[in-house]
Amino acid sequence: MPVGTTLTIFFIFAEALVLAMMIRAKDADREDLRDRAVWFYFSAAAASLMMGIRFAFVGALPSAAEMALFLLAFIFATLSLALLTNISVRMLPVPSYWAGLAMGVIFLASGAVVVGSLDEPDLEQWLMPLLSLVPVLVFHAAILIREYLNCADRRILLGIAATFMVILGAGFKYGGIDPHPLFDRTAVFHLFVMTGMALTYIGFNGVIGDGLHIPPHSKRRRLERRA
Repeated sequence: MPVGTTLTIFFIFAEALVLAMMIRAKDADREDLRDRAVWFYFSAAAASLMMGIRFAFVGALPSAAEMALFLLAFIFATLSLALLTNISVRMLPVPSYWAGLAMGVIFLASGAVVVGSLDEPDLEQWLMPLLSLVPVLVFHAAILIREYLNCADRRILLGIAATFMVILGAGFKYGGIDPHPLFDRTAVFHLFVMTGMALTYIGFNGVIGDGLHIPPHSKRRRLERRA
């Protein structure tokens, strides 16, 4: 396993853990979104830790242990995507029941196709990332665009950029583009994810508010942000 892949996955673990703790310490106007953002980063950190251990000891662990680490990483990664979906749904101006049901169906259908393609290398190259990453990230970006139009907080623009940055990084990974022997396409994907996580944190700050106890979409809040 290239050194860059192992190092960058542990960097993601450390970064996600720090960002989770930073959001947890914040006051926020929308505490439900803040709490879900905290768990989003904790889940991402756990997934990275499991895969980091697997990468670091590849070939030295029993096959059962490697499979267990992979399954744990898959579960935590799926949980982080589910939390991102939940955050997006809670920002919609429609009853969360219907929005959550619609996105849940898409999420489950994507997961079913991903699991069904595990034994098909050709499908695994494109179908898995397409169905596991893109629908949730594009959905989240669309909701953030709507949120930005409502409150004009420029921090949200960075959150929007972050979603497309992760998709671009996935293009390197699953497109087979290896820019350097030590930093292969997986390491490059990790670097895009690390940058995307930092930008997502800034975007989350714009969404959850600053704890000023003023409704986030109020006219007063918009005027203060433009001042």
